[in-house]
Amino acid sequence: MATAQVDSATLPKTESQIIDTIKPVKPKPVVKKKLIVPPPVDTIARRDTIIRRDTTLQAGSVQSGLPAGWPYAPIMYSVFSKHPFYKINEPPISKQILRRVVENKDWAFYLFAVLLLILGFYKLYFAKYFSDLQRLFFNTTLKQKQIREQMLQAALPSLLFNSYFVVSVGVYAFFLLQYYHVNASTNRWILLTFCIFLILVIYLIKYITLKFSGWIFDRREAADTYIFIVFFLNKLLGVVLVPFSIVIAYARGSFQDIFVTLSLAMIAGFFIYRFILTFSTLRNELKISLLHFFVYLCAFEIVPVILIYKVLLEILERNL
Repeated sequence: MATAQVDSATLPKTESQIIDTIKPVKPKPVVKKKLIVPPPVDTIARRDTIIRRDTTLQAGSVQSGLPAGWPYAPIMYSVFSKHPFYKINEPPISKQILRRVVENKDWAFYLFAVLLLILGFYKLYFAKYFSDLQRLFFNTTLKQKQIREQMLQAALPSLLFNSYFVVSVGVYAFFLLQYYHVNASTNRWILLTFCIFLILVIYLIKYITLKFSGWIFDRREAADTYIFIVFFLNKLLGVVLVPFSIVIAYARGSFQDIFVTLSLAMIAGFFIYRFILTFSTLRNELKISLLHFFVYLCAFEIVPVILIYKVLLEILERNL
């Protein structure tokens, strides 16, 4: 019996009794800590000293385009500001970019292709006549008369080269009018045809006048000689003007101005050479003085050209 009696305190506790014996633990209250902001530090004095120390550096850097605070900015600025090629003290210049409008020049390409093709055909089939033109231009010996007689017998090449001269000078006059912006609103083919027709009429009138003057004054041989010299130089001029016309048609700016000036100077040189050659050839035959020849040039060469030029400008300005 004594062993059967066990102290209740030593007996194992059940789960419910264990839970009942656990005392609930109260959570500790959370204490919010206050954010301690440090007092503001007075850095105005220190900042002012930095600004005062780097003022010259930053000013020089900004004006010279160098990084701010760069130690060599004032030196570089003083060097570049006095340099003649670096205009950093002047205001910037704005440039307006315009859209480039390209004119269609396919028709001019085919026109020059035809002219060069015809010239190549003449050079191939009339090679002797073409070489005689070159030799006669540079030949000042007694053989000049023999070459002239040979060329007078070739009627067909002479006619073809004269026709080529009319077309070539007409094309050159057309592009010269376009260069000076004379009546640019007219149809190009009408203006080109008008220029060629005008050159044709001028030299037809000149040829008929010289023939008539030689017949009426009984100086047919002298008139024929003068006609031969005029048209012989015209044939060479028609060939030489083709490359100048090509450059004037396609070039722009100062390059075009240079070739226009060169072509006009070359034409003037051809005229001067023609007058010198004519005077030296006909001086003994006609027994004329230099004064009489100069009066002839003014009356029958210079004045008609000036009148034709004036009439041409008036006609083109009226859009006829």
